[in-house]
Amino acid sequence: MRNKTITFVLAIMTAGLISGCVTMAQLNEVRDIARQAQTDATKAVNSVEAATRAADQASMKADQALRAAEETKACCQRNSDKIDRMFEKSMQK
Repeated sequence: MRNKTITFVLAIMTAGLISGCVTMAQLNEVRDIARQAQTDATKAVNSVEAATRAADQASMKADQALRAAEETKACCQRNSDKIDRMFEKSMQK
């Protein structure tokens, strides 16, 4: 009876150790997955930040181009007005 009890206790302990190892292996796998997810998330954040910087620069350049176009249009309108006035003066003579 004593041998059976010892065998049973050893079997239980072995099963506990084996299941503990499996649990640790699973835990390590989950940790690896979590680390990879964190790495991927960090890369994604860095990509978003780079894209935001690029978009901000593009927006600034677009604003500069719009201002230049508006200045050019205003200059063109002034020149057109001058030509019209000159034409009107020449027609009055």
